[in-house]
Amino acid sequence: MASETTNTAFHDSGDVRHAAAALQVSEFYVFELAWKRWYGSDPDHNVIQYWYDPYMSDGLVPHWVRHFCSVVSERLERGELDPAEFGVPRRRPGASGAYQGFFYAVLLLAIVLVLFAEAQKSGEFMGLGGCFLPPCY
Repeated sequence: MASETTNTAFHDSGDVRHAAAALQVSEFYVFELAWKRWYGSDPDHNVIQYWYDPYMSDGLVPHWVRHFCSVVSERLERGELDPAEFGVPRRRPGASGAYQGFFYAVLLLAIVLVLFAEAQKSGEFMGLGGCFLPPCY
């Protein structure tokens, strides 16, 4: 089967990366999706690993992955790419992500305010005068 790898694989690793980015999945998952689309069955992890290793080491891409990547690329160019159509589950942001974002925004605001206060205090200590913040120019 190793000779089959060299006979049916080509150097199209850029296409795999492009498809993975368009679908927002890993390159390994692109191989799994391509297998499922080409052969119509869920792939065995070891089989995908067998084909993925030459891709990682030499950039060799099997024909069924190349075909999948070309379909993804065509749909992307036409503006018709729907990752769910390829079996990629939709990701919905959870409440914890929103709370975490709000927390970091408040933390950043607090840090900026502390830095402004320290700049004001340092300016007064050095005798540079009054207010340094925008309303005081």
